[in-house]
Amino acid sequence: MIIRRLTAASLAAAIPAAAQAQAASCIPPAEAQALLTSFLPDIIRSVEETCRPSLPADAFLIRSGGTLAERYNAEAQRAWKTGRATVVKIGGGEDLFGKLDDETMRKVFGAGISGEITKGLKGGDCLTADRVLEALEPLPPANMSMLIRVVLEAGSRDGKAGKGKFPLCPPEAVRK
Repeated sequence: MIIRRLTAASLAAAIPAAAQAQAASCIPPAEAQALLTSFLPDIIRSVEETCRPSLPADAFLIRSGGTLAERYNAEAQRAWKTGRATVVKIGGGEDLFGKLDDETMRKVFGAGISGEITKGLKGGDCLTADRVLEALEPLPPANMSMLIRVVLEAGSRDGKAGKGKFPLCPPEAVRK
């Protein structure tokens, strides 16, 4: 539950409502996963920073959060080309975000996503996030972002896929 809530909220925050109205009807799984992979290091660092005061000294995020984020950096860079195109697509097209240089776009969206995730984190949530990240730490970045994408897809199985702030296409719609 916390993963779905955190990822949905984070992605929603980075996209203005007016731009969402212009976005394509839904985002295919591969594009959604590239977008998630692109911002994994930012998300992990933000959760670590926000949760640090409420976690015990031996918590996973305190010991290894920075290392995990750093480990995901190379894959985030590789996913950025597709992630950037997806940001432009869901952000309303070239006119709105397409003219931003890569560094600015990454900073703006990384900060937006990270800020949205961390604004709702409290002590108990931080302990849960710490345990979840520790359990998932062995996963390669592609598997981590795939898991987050699948959780988001599962949360949209109530007939609302293709709607909302992060409109995922149902996997079966893409396969047809």
